[in-house]
Amino acid sequence: MNDLIKELAKDHLLHDKYDPDGQVIEGDYYEFDPQELQNFVQLIVKECASIVYKTCQDGDAGAQAILYEFDIDDAKSQK
Repeated sequence: MNDLIKELAKDHLLHDKYDPDGQVIEGDYYEFDPQELQNFVQLIVKECASIVYKTCQDGDAGAQAILYEFDIDDAKSQK
């Protein structure tokens, strides 16, 4: 897992994995519930869409296509 993803994970409620004694297991492992995973995935997709929006010639269309593909914020129902 790269440093940016680790940072986003730690900043958005994904928790380090713990051993049976409650000690943090070092490494790139995280425990999370399905809703936290969904929120985290949406965060990454939105970050990608934002980069496309800011850097591409037709960034608005590109960003919308990304959001649509992953159905972020119900993009498919708004089209």
